Amino acid sequence: MHIKRKLATILAADVAGYSRLMGEDEEATAGTLGVCRAVFDRLVGAHDGRIFNTAGDSIVAEFSSPVEAVRSASEIQAEIKASNSGLTQERRMEFRIGIHLGDVLVDGDNLLGDGINVAARLESLAAPGGIALSAAVHDHVEGKIEGEFRYEGEKSIKNIAKPVPVYTLLTEAPDRAAAGEPAAPQVRAVTELPSIAVLPFENMGGDPEQDYFADGLAEDLITELARFQELRVVARNSSFTYKGRATNVRQVGEELGVRYVLEGSVRKAGNRVRITAQLIEAVNDNHLWAERYDRDMDDLFAVQDEVTQRIIATLAPTLEASERKRARNFDRCENLQAYDAVLCAREKWAKFNETDNLEARALYQQAIRLDPDYARAYSGLAWTYLMENYENWGDAPDKALEMAVENAAQAIKVNPASHSAWLIQGVVQRDLGDIKQSVTSMNRAISLNPNDVDSYMFLANVKLSQGEIAESLELIERARELSTRTTNWHKAIYGGALYADKRYDEALEILETVQGLPFAQRLLAMAYAQAGEGQKAQAAAKKFLERYPDFTIAEHMGRNKLQREEDRVHYTDGLEKAGFPT
Repeated sequence: MHIKRKLATILAADVAGYSRLMGEDEEATAGTLGVCRAVFDRLVGAHDGRIFNTAGDSIVAEFSSPVEAVRSASEIQAEIKASNSGLTQERRMEFRIGIHLGDVLVDGDNLLGDGINVAARLESLAAPGGIALSAAVHDHVEGKIEGEFRYEGEKSIKNIAKPVPVYTLLTEAPDRAAAGEPAAPQVRAVTELPSIAVLPFENMGGDPEQDYFADGLAEDLITELARFQELRVVARNSSFTYKGRATNVRQVGEELGVRYVLEGSVRKAGNRVRITAQLIEAVNDNHLWAERYDRDMDDLFAVQDEVTQRIIATLAPTLEASERKRARNFDRCENLQAYDAVLCAREKWAKFNETDNLEARALYQQAIRLDPDYARAYSGLAWTYLMENYENWGDAPDKALEMAVENAAQAIKVNPASHSAWLIQGVVQRDLGDIKQSVTSMNRAISLNPNDVDSYMFLANVKLSQGEIAESLELIERARELSTRTTNWHKAIYGGALYADKRYDEALEILETVQGLPFAQRLLAMAYAQAGEGQKAQAAAKKFLERYPDFTIAEHMGRNKLQREEDRVHYTDGLEKAGFPT
């Protein structure tokens, strides 16, 4: 028997809170559902769609055009919202809608298969009154319908091998104020976030067989960049329209609405391949970063994976640095959108002093007021409290640790897919002494974003506190393999691991380059002392004590997280030799 297949746009919808509505008033709910179904019947038909399945509160429809499917869904949600305006909040009926373009099986008038399953899963991810789209639909409708889209990341779907990129169509929120409820948090506009397009890599050798490698590299970069939730990545179908065309980066930026463009090339010669990549700021054609990778082609896919990871791990901090530079150009850190407030906060927090730490905290709190579901703002707020606890600032460092715990937990609550939320959770758990959970949380951060160097470095620091020096250095080496761009935090952690391994000269090479981190200055003095550089040790200790005149070894070691006695003895010995007060 021949099984017929076809490509179709599937719309799946169901009622949010249907069981509750039925439990409270069965007859009224059935009546309201009938009214809503009539809306679906009319507006699906108006856009050349066909409803082929209705069971309970669910509705599944087929369209030949993704554009018509999304237009139909938008009109349905708008009309149902209007019909809800005369009802109390608890009696309003709100639908979730998911739309996917995919392959389906034809069974008479019915449709089956993965295309239906994906649409149903998307529907479950939509907010009440909202519309969720797969990337396949988004790429067909972007620029053809009114409204903006927000990228929600990749979502795993049962029985579907690869995660599905998900977008939300930003529509007006349900009118809760009319029912006497607080207005829903305003959704952050897509344009707030930094945005990037990865153009198809140019096949410089001209060998058509190498096209698949060049295209695969660009596709992998798109997928991996999408793991960074604060980066809007243009989907493949949009960026690959530039394949084989002479491109002007400014024009690409304007046409795709992006701030950054990543472009590159692949050239094969014998058994060697040269891959180049460069990151460009589209608005001014400013080249922010460029790198070249020369590799043997014994295992082409391994080369593709390795180069992808290296590019991503370097790109992320480059983009972060560019965005923070942009924040420094704000006249004042006032009246900002949530994302920009976080940029300003990070810039201030990185100065590592009490005054700027408090100003950073106020900016993170401002971001949360603007967007109560902004995980990175809660993560950043937790870091300010953690720094207060570390440095013994203020009157209640123990209370600061409690606030760090609270905000780290809230970051995960609002966005359990945020790798930065799991990272700060892991750091907080370490400080509470729950090492097992700390390691679990940091490994979760790495699994969510294996290209984030911070997660490897802070996990290395946890291992170091447990006396697992070799494991710590292995993680640091992994981070250094991913990216040659290192922050002061990374250098300080590396220097601390080298000190713990009694490789003092190597530790000094690293720690002498660190700027502005108090604990790195303290480590520098200790490493000088252990290396027999007494005068330099005393000078470094004096510089630290000018900033922290109340510092004592006894008080510090009372808060120190090292677990092994031999490590504590070694650490204390360095402090004493450097001349810190006991």
